[in-house]
Amino acid sequence: TSVKYRYTWISPLEFSPVDHAMYFGAQVLFRSTDDGDHWQIVSPDLSGKVTGDGAPSAGACRDPDRATARACGFGVIYTIAPSPTSASTIWVGTDDGLVQVTRDGGAHWRDVTPKQIPAWGRVNAIALSPADSDVAYAAVDLHRIDRFEPLLLKTTDGGRSWSRIDAGIPRDEYTTVVRADPHKAGLLYAGTDRGLYVSFDDGASWQSLSLDFPTAWVRDLLVHEGDLVAATQGRGIWILDDLAPLRQAGDDLASQPARLFAPPAALRVRADENRDTPWPPSTPLGQNPPSGAILDYWLGGAASGPITLTIRDEAGRVVRRFSSADTAEDLPATRYFQTGWLGPDGRRVAAGTPYGGRPLSTRAGMHRFVWDLRYPRPKALAYGYSISAVWKEGEPLDPEGPLVLPGRYTATLHANGEDYTQPLSVKLDPRAHVDAEALRAQLALALAVDSTLDRAVSTHREVEAALKAGGTSLAGDRADSLRALADGGEPSLRSVAGVLTELAGRVQGADAAPASGLRDVLEAYRKELDGLAARWERLRPATSR
Repeated sequence: TSVKYRYTWISPLEFSPVDHAMYFGAQVLFRSTDDGDHWQIVSPDLSGKVTGDGAPSAGACRDPDRATARACGFGVIYTIAPSPTSASTIWVGTDDGLVQVTRDGGAHWRDVTPKQIPAWGRVNAIALSPADSDVAYAAVDLHRIDRFEPLLLKTTDGGRSWSRIDAGIPRDEYTTVVRADPHKAGLLYAGTDRGLYVSFDDGASWQSLSLDFPTAWVRDLLVHEGDLVAATQGRGIWILDDLAPLRQAGDDLASQPARLFAPPAALRVRADENRDTPWPPSTPLGQNPPSGAILDYWLGGAASGPITLTIRDEAGRVVRRFSSADTAEDLPATRYFQTGWLGPDGRRVAAGTPYGGRPLSTRAGMHRFVWDLRYPRPKALAYGYSISAVWKEGEPLDPEGPLVLPGRYTATLHANGEDYTQPLSVKLDPRAHVDAEALRAQLALALAVDSTLDRAVSTHREVEAALKAGGTSLAGDRADSLRALADGGEPSLRSVAGVLTELAGRVQGADAAPASGLRDVLEAYRKELDGLAARWERLRPATSR
């Protein structure tokens, strides 16, 4: 073609969610149905260009002012919004302040520009309702015309009329994006030059959603598989994990004493399989989502006592129980690195809490707890820090508890004398190819190893307690025998516990049926433990019986 088309430095490229057609904008709209190999023009010039008798002269267009530039056609398509329900419906917005729509695949276009948009108010984003084809939202950026203020608009009649919906957004912030939640009608997200905002009432009012989000220019937002993805200008990509609480929060939430929100399905993945030196703290890295089940709960007021969270399997058996009264454990492990690798505040692993996790809170308000999809950690005489560390995020201690099986579970929050229960689905890592029977065999062996290790550690502690309590009253030969039983060579309670500690990690090392050699090791050391326990019964002082 002899026609020249300009494009902006952020030229929009969009895919139709209906037929996967690809759209690209200049002054006209291009469409490709073969991933960009071929393009066709499906619109006239959609900028504010004036043709015919009212068109400005060529001389005026060489050095135009703001009004003349629009008439000369300097505007371009800045946002493209294909309908989520109809392949033939497409909305576009331009950087010179126009909104236009086609409902027949581009054969005919209708100008539906809101009267509230001034010339050169840049239509940064158009969001379409997935439930109603006549409902659309627009975010307009006015800062290029020296108006540092928000402008969000909504139509409920296909663009014939528009109303402002930006109450609650600070008057000195300008809006750059608006998105409608695809699953919750009336739930909207917006970005400005300083942060994130949410509306629960279809734009009638807005409140901050920034939380720990940096003060940054939010250029785009995307709701993807239940998460909110925010693209910023110069501050990277951020993800708000799990929008379920926002979708489930109703007008009556503030009046409720407590609530456990329905959690999303949890993926049974192994958190960090790094087996090499971790990246140094100075290396800029993205942050992974939490590994496990995300459990959000609300307390209308501070709890009157401890609260608990109990996980049960499909048969009703308790898999894990957490309490706000859990205290930090000083687990026996040699730290050979800076405390910053231990996670926030350099703390040790809290009882019943995954590394890098937070204990249950009893304060009023919203809270998030992450269950790592594991059974309780077994006792051990010595733990080892994994090399799978992330600076300020935490470093796991081995052995950890076994991973639960994929399946259906329930989570129950107990607060202020009441129970709040929600179903929880645990799904297998989609990258893992293993049958259910293999995982059941692995879990059975892992639990058997853990129970045997617990027995070895408990017996070792009994022997140590007897030595400490007996003091000089123990006969020399008996004291020596007890020391040898506890910490002598092989076999001793310490040597057996050491092998079982290593075995616990080996059994859970991969998603696979356990090798027969692992079973043989357990049986051999279980027999050794039986013999050591029998020796302890013979040597046990009468005062410790």
